[in-house]
Amino acid sequence: MAAGLVRVVVLLCAAVAATRAWTWHSHGDPPGAWIQTALAPLLPYKGTRWFAPGTNGKLYERSQDSSGTWRWVDNGKPSSSSRYESDYNDVSDCSIVSKSGYKTRIFMRGSNGDLYEHLWEWNRRIGWTWRWHGRPLSPRPPNEPPVNVANIKPTSFLRSRNGMSYVFVVGTDGNMWLRVTQQNGGGRWYNLRRPAGKTIKSLHATRYGLWWAITTDGSVCRYHGGWPCFYLNDRPVLDCSDPYYAGGGRRSMFCITNNHDSYPRSSSFFWLYKLTVSGWGRSATASWVNYGKPTSGYANFFDRPNVAFDKFETWPVIQKPRSVFVPSTHGVFELRF
Repeated sequence: MAAGLVRVVVLLCAAVAATRAWTWHSHGDPPGAWIQTALAPLLPYKGTRWFAPGTNGKLYERSQDSSGTWRWVDNGKPSSSSRYESDYNDVSDCSIVSKSGYKTRIFMRGSNGDLYEHLWEWNRRIGWTWRWHGRPLSPRPPNEPPVNVANIKPTSFLRSRNGMSYVFVVGTDGNMWLRVTQQNGGGRWYNLRRPAGKTIKSLHATRYGLWWAITTDGSVCRYHGGWPCFYLNDRPVLDCSDPYYAGGGRRSMFCITNNHDSYPRSSSFFWLYKLTVSGWGRSATASWVNYGKPTSGYANFFDRPNVAFDKFETWPVIQKPRSVFVPSTHGVFELRF
């Protein structure tokens, strides 16, 4: 086991408990800060480098070296794109696209409501640099307000055939917005609206897992097929990982749930579930599996879990999770299997 990790073994709930055991590992927090959002993996199939902003507005990396040792790395803050802004903008809520032959791009919201990018400029040999993407909609006369990027974590994926990145954010108008951008710069914003009668609080999208939104009433809704929504009867969903294709037309994601008001908080507070959706449109069906948490009452999860997979994407893109990273009130935890 890697140095510095705390190992706790828990058995799965329901039918899975009899056949498999999950192991939880504690990664703590970086020195002088707390991780305030979910960690995003640099590569989806390795799970050895993860990025997230800290409470001090800096971008941190949790990485594992060849000896198996985990370390925290401080990557600082972006410079402002405007002379009317302060020298540096705190960043929050990052999402990553990274694949062999393409630039690594980390997208995040600035404290000024704009979208920023931290990218690896390998063809210019200058290393890591910052890029500005603006906001979904600029103000228009006479009285129409701008649409900024809301303080909600973005999600993104790479369409590798043409090098385009798809970046999804929630706007301050409450809608899902899509930024389509080339790795060498430029791009365009698209308004994808939202589920009828609901308020979006987080987004999740992958190339093969489709595009999803979590709403304030605890539902998980899919953009494709007319925004059908799925939910647990006894507790609301707080947030989920980005979706992945599980084969047979099924899409899965790991979700954190809150406690229902009618349940004692000490018995079922902030648990991790896996949601699998089969079918299309309004006829789609959902199944849920409960995987609990490290120890009862020890740490409350928040934000979203993120997943790393067993191997690199190949067609057909059927993915098997190898680890799930979840931030909590007691530092970062990893569910490993």
